[in-house]
Amino acid sequence: MQQQNGRTGERAAQSHRASVRKTLERVQLRHLVGVAELAAREHPELEKLFVAPKSGAPLKVLITAAKLLLDAAVPKKDLFASVGLGDTFLDELTAAVAEFDQSTDAAHSGLRDHVGASAELPVAAEDCVKMAKLLDGLYRIRFKNDPESLAAWESSSNVVGPFRTRKGASAAPVVTPPAAGMA
Repeated sequence: MQQQNGRTGERAAQSHRASVRKTLERVQLRHLVGVAELAAREHPELEKLFVAPKSGAPLKVLITAAKLLLDAAVPKKDLFASVGLGDTFLDELTAAVAEFDQSTDAAHSGLRDHVGASAELPVAAEDCVKMAKLLDGLYRIRFKNDPESLAAWESSSNVVGPFRTRKGASAAPVVTPPAAGMA
């Protein structure tokens, strides 16, 4: 259950992060850079300071660029607002960056849960085998003087598989029946 929940949580967080990334990359950062280009006409020092990351850049590159652009834009808030950035844009961009970080953390947490649960499965399986052996011993002791019940227990506790071959032992040959009309 923990493994499945981890996988589901990871996928949901990745999906949400992809949605936030799309808005960050295609709308918010593009708009901020466009406004900075307009402002750079009167303030040339802004020209090389506001460069959008390449489309499809790795997540770490994108979020680092977004944070740097945001940090550079906050002191210029009034200038950018006068050029058309909007009064709440930087707050919205800050929220989007935080949401991206939260989605990334949630995805990593889901992955950790999934991987951790996967690592625990062999341990849980080994515990089950030990408990089954203990149970087998208890019933064999209980039914030692009752051959009918012991036979019933042995029959019901006989589980087929998993099949394993011994080292060096060859598997039984597969015999195919002759085709119809051949004898």
